[in-house]
Amino acid sequence: EESFRINISSNVYTKSVFLSLSGHDVSFSDNFFDIHGSETLSIGIPRNDESFGRTGIDREIIEKELLIRYY
Repeated sequence: EESFRINISSNVYTKSVFLSLSGHDVSFSDNFFDIHGSETLSIGIPRNDESFGRTGIDREIIEKELLIRYY
């Protein structure tokens, strides 16, 4: 596939959810959104994002650096 998918959900309404990676400036398909209780959102990260250089992104980087915040 051309991108990794992150599935994120909440049992309750969650306003202003923000996704980022701590060590990279990456372009998520959506990185700022609301979750309307009991729905699952699928967010993409391009495997060949320029901020990862020639090697691209891998699952280990995502698991290590993914930050999920809400405001």
